[in-house]
Amino acid sequence: MMVKQQEYIVSFVTPAFLGDANQNGAWRTPPFKALLRQWWRVVAAKDHDYSQERLRETEGRLFGNAWLKNNFSQSQVKLRLDNWRSGKMNAWAETPKSISHPEI
Repeated sequence: MMVKQQEYIVSFVTPAFLGDANQNGAWRTPPFKALLRQWWRVVAAKDHDYSQERLRETEGRLFGNAWLKNNFSQSQVKLRLDNWRSGKMNAWAETPKSISHPEI
């Protein structure tokens, strides 16, 4: 089987926790792969007629599983992350101390 290799540049436009056990930001594959797997389900659901069983079976073959009878396997998706750079936002933006809500 020929391995298909693809490279992507990823940036986050919303907060994402990709940290370690000490709550420090770290470039690690397990949480990143979990996010990839969750979004794969969203995209692939329609192609599987929204059948949880069919979706789970395909997901298991693609991302690895220990539950498919006589067909458990390692993940076909291999990730390697490179070049962690800390974000530039060190504090939340200043917000007004009070916000008026005249309707309340």
